[in-house]
Formats: sequence, C-alpha cells, structure tokens
Amino acid sequence: MSTSDHWHCPASILACDAGKHVYVEKPVSHNVREGRLLVEAAERNKVVVQHGTQSRSTDHVRKAMEVLQSGAIGEVLVSKAWNSQKRGTIGKSKPQEPPAYLDFELWLGPAPKVAYRPNMLPGIWRWWYDFGCGDIGNDGSPDLAAHHRNFLAAVRGEAKVRADALTAHLSSSLCHLGNIAVRTGRVLNFDPAREQVLGDEESNALVRRKYSGHWGVPKGV
Repeated sequence: MSTSDHWHCPASILACDAGKHVYVEKPVSHNVREGRLLVEAAERNKVVVQHGTQSRSTDHVRKAMEVLQSGAIGEVLVSKAWNSQKRGTIGKSKPQEPPAYLDFELWLGPAPKVAYRPNMLPGIWRWWYDFGCGDIGNDGSPDLAAHHRNFLAAVRGEAKVRADALTAHLSSSLCHLGNIAVRTGRVLNFDPAREQVLGDEESNALVRRKYSGHWGVPKGV
C-alpha cells in the first residue's frame, strides 16, 4: 500500500487479520509499538509481509552485505551514514476546509483529529509528526521490480521474503528512536526486550502515540 506513514501499520494489521498477504511501504510503522503489533499480527495469521525497503533486493547492496557478513573487513563496530538530500520549505498555512475531492476524515483515520492545511498534502505530510517520520523513515537505494518479485515468490512459497515484518519493525524502530532523540534532545537508554526508553518518561511516551476513536486503531496499542 502507498499511504501516509500513520496508516501503514493500522491498515497492514487489518489486512493480516483478514488473512491477506501484505506489501507495505516504508516505514512500516508510525511508532515503535505499532511495529511490534504488526509482527504479532503476521505471526498470528501466518501471512507474508514484505516491507518496502527495496534496497534489500537490490543486487549490489546484497552483494556488499554478503562481503561484510563474510568478515572481509573484520568485525564491524561502528557504522555512520550521511543524508545529503536537500528539501525545500513546506511553507506556512492556516487551517481551512479541505478540497471537495479529499475525504479528509478518512485520510486522518486513527490519527488525532486536526484541521486541514494546504501544506499537509500531498507528500508533505511526511514533515508533520502526527502523520510522518521524515526522510529518516523514507529512505531505502531501490530496485522496485526485484523486491516485488521476491514478495510474489514468497506468497507462492518459492522464496523467503527479504524484508519480513520483524525485519521491518526493527529497521523502522531505529528511525523512530532517532526521531525521539531529536525531538527531546537527549540520549536514549532503550531496552530492546521491553521496547521502552528507560528513565525518561517524556521520551518513552513517544514510543507510542495517541489515537482518535477510529475503527483503524490497532488493538493493543
């Protein structure tokens, strides 16, 4: 599915519970807690979930990872990455009525109810914390066709999916934790077993989110 980030997990969980295989774009979730619920939904319903981190099916990336995992450069202790994308401003706008063609209530779904603004759609929802995770949750060097073929082969039982629900959850969680650290300006002491930030109530509250009373809210959030 290709929706705003805040719909990725709720819709995917609903699909899993309906017995459907799921191809969901990155990031798989809007927050850490949602991702864990999707992992549980995929396991519970025994369905295939493929996360849209297409780099996992990109040939040169896979070959590079094989070299690294073979120990060619020894034990990897530190990895650093730079993002050189330059984005223009989304500008400022005031609340107004949504355009007639947009079902804004449906678009909001389980997210908190807010007024429509012209600089929320399309695409630029990514820069609003209620709906997106920024570019940190958007990247992922793509070979779309190869990733789609892998998903279809997995559905047919001919291959193992390269970006399953657990892989998707763990990868997206790194993005969420990065965003939490930026928003709070603090180093996080994260317990991966409990999936909670320790000793920091403000940061730990951002591991989850607030939802509206909508049918799309995942159970157990």
